[in-house]
Amino acid sequence: AAFGIFVTPGATFGNAIGFNGGQELNQFVKSARPGQQVTLIGTGLGAVSGDEKNPVAVQDVAADVKVFVAGKAAEVVSKGRVGLNEIANGDSLKLPRGLSAVDQVTFTVPDGVTGCAASVAVQIGERMSNWATLSVAPEGGVCADLAGLGDLNQYYTSEPLKVGSISMIRTAIGLELGPLGSLNINTDAGSASFFKNAAVGVPASALTFSPVSTGQCIAVVGQIADVDGPDEEPEEISEGTPLDAGEALRIQGPKGVRELKKVSTGNYADSLGTGSDTALPFPVPIPGGGKEPFLDPGEYTVDNGAGGADIGAFQVKARVSAPLNWTNRAQITAVTRANGVDVTWTGAEPGSFVMIVGFSSNGNANASFYCIADAAAGRINVPSQVLLRLPASGAPAGPEAATGALFVANTNGVKVDIPGLDLAVFSTGVLSGKTLPYR
Repeated sequence: AAFGIFVTPGATFGNAIGFNGGQELNQFVKSARPGQQVTLIGTGLGAVSGDEKNPVAVQDVAADVKVFVAGKAAEVVSKGRVGLNEIANGDSLKLPRGLSAVDQVTFTVPDGVTGCAASVAVQIGERMSNWATLSVAPEGGVCADLAGLGDLNQYYTSEPLKVGSISMIRTAIGLELGPLGSLNINTDAGSASFFKNAAVGVPASALTFSPVSTGQCIAVVGQIADVDGPDEEPEEISEGTPLDAGEALRIQGPKGVRELKKVSTGNYADSLGTGSDTALPFPVPIPGGGKEPFLDPGEYTVDNGAGGADIGAFQVKARVSAPLNWTNRAQITAVTRANGVDVTWTGAEPGSFVMIVGFSSNGNANASFYCIADAAAGRINVPSQVLLRLPASGAPAGPEAATGALFVANTNGVKVDIPGLDLAVFSTGVLSGKTLPYR
């Protein structure tokens, strides 16, 4: 089975439970530094002799262990079974007492790594762990790439934070239809969530629109069938208590007004419009409620009218960028996971970011990955260590069925002020994608 990295409560993508120097819990305000040893806590290294629940000392496990941080191979210092009583801050991290098969892996952070959400994963043999994140800064202390949020120490109070996110996304995907050619569909959607975090501190996914630091990638595994034995992501703890912001959110932009409906307390979502620029010899039903595409480039305002029970009236603004030019789109017809893949672009809005998103499914498993890069970089490599966490594409139609996709997006994210919240982020994105198989 693959190794599973434990993540902190409320982590959407997975802030790893890691200790700088073996003692200090890794956080945005307590970052590791290159050259420093960090100890990850998880499970799955393998069997040991003796009492699984209360080993008196770390027991080495005979496993071929590799660690990757921000895509770089890290030196593994030690690995083995450890008792929960030996883990600092175990109670505050809500790790259940009496849990067996708890392992730790200690490694040295490679030179040149930095970021509030530096990706980290453990490989045993050919099997990759879940991907999680650590905070790394050149001198330790407060990480730098969330500087737009101000002093990060303010988010580590004695009480859980009240946080929110608003997102508007246009997705333009080309569906391959064999001899009929391809069908290009534009889908506009919006969503928002407001909640009181489940624990003190905040996961990277709540502080920024990206789950990983710039120039890096991370993989996320979905539901998996039990084929070769259990191989699931560690169970995540709920984000927290939902906060009511009113009956609906109103969006105003260059093409008029749309609403995000309340789907549950604290959660809002709706299709904003759908359309196609492809003419086919027969009608093709396209979901979207008959609304025309809405998220053209320009400025957008979101408000919640008179407000709700937990969040007062607010009005926030963000910009939707024009689509970028994915320059090697035509050349990428399939992705060979073991080789990695390069993605290149031009025309991204200056000062924005480019996100690469992909997913694959084979009927038994599905997984996705996310990468983020500066718009000016023009390219990013999705490494094999990330892609190998995705299953090879397949479906009843055959092993080469295009049950996968690859997207390139121009994205923006800004901090906004919303009454009643400690922190809120408004993000927008314009995705261009295509269906293809992962091999």
